[in-house]
Amino acid sequence: MTQLAGQPLLFGKDPGKFYPSQFVKIGRFNDEEEPLFHEEVEGNLLKILEEVPRMLDHKFLKRNIRFEGFQRIEVWEYPIEALREMLLNALAHRIYQGAHIQLRVYEHHLSLWNEGPLPMDISAESLKGPHVSHPRNLLIAGVLFRAGYIDMWGTAR
Repeated sequence: MTQLAGQPLLFGKDPGKFYPSQFVKIGRFNDEEEPLFHEEVEGNLLKILEEVPRMLDHKFLKRNIRFEGFQRIEVWEYPIEALREMLLNALAHRIYQGAHIQLRVYEHHLSLWNEGPLPMDISAESLKGPHVSHPRNLLIAGVLFRAGYIDMWGTAR
């Protein structure tokens, strides 16, 4: 990807014009893998980073309620940090000429898929600890770093 190629993905008004798979499909599934309903979040990466968590919060995930004294506390079903890490990794490391990102929400788990293999010297197991960062899309990773979304050190946070 050239330095200019990532600009529609990051800031464009209609990045789907240049990258037709530039969207995230979120689906709710039953235990038999049957889709119950779905939504598509389209737009540039900054819009997707804003809209996917909002869509998950309002339509796909539950909030657990507990009380501290007289105060009601609503806690997301999954840690925000884990959802953030999943989405940012999917956006920064995907192949944009490939298929769209798929986020499947089930009753007791969720899964996120994007097209693109791991770099040859990184295993799935090594991702659980500190490792060297190998951004697939340097321009996108650089902007996400400068905007404060990622650290670009390969930490497992």
